Amino acid sequence: MLTSRGTFQKFFDQQELRNWIDQTLGVPSVPAAPGVFYVFRQEHEQLLTPLMNFVGDRGRLPADDELPNTQVLCEVFGSIRRAFRVVLQVIEKERWDQVAQERAKDLLIYLALARFDHRPAFGKLPRALGLHWMRGLWGLPRISPTAGG
Repeated sequence: MLTSRGTFQKFFDQQELRNWIDQTLGVPSVPAAPGVFYVFRQEHEQLLTPLMNFVGDRGRLPADDELPNTQVLCEVFGSIRRAFRVVLQVIEKERWDQVAQERAKDLLIYLALARFDHRPAFGKLPRALGLHWMRGLWGLPRISPTAGG
């Protein structure tokens, strides 16, 4: 198409633009919105891997002192939460939600089993379990003590 200034302009549909970006840069792109794509550098993938492993193991975001590369993540992405938002653009949120639910069930089983040996006080729990309990379980439905008799 020729513009009013006599310059050429090409309009791409979403798939055409994605193919052009992928071929030009030689890496796969991730569509974020119409006409907006994310392209990850190899080093960003390596930087995000420890964060993805942590969330996969624990079902929650790490505290600042739980990840060895927290400082670098914060320098590159601004915060751990923002770094994880980048991960969510590549790996669907439902997968992470499922991991969080599985880890929450694991923790509840641990705490239930601990009741057999006299449940430890909250302050005596290992730090990782205490953080998981405080940060990770707020989304679980609460059971009313009066429900069901």
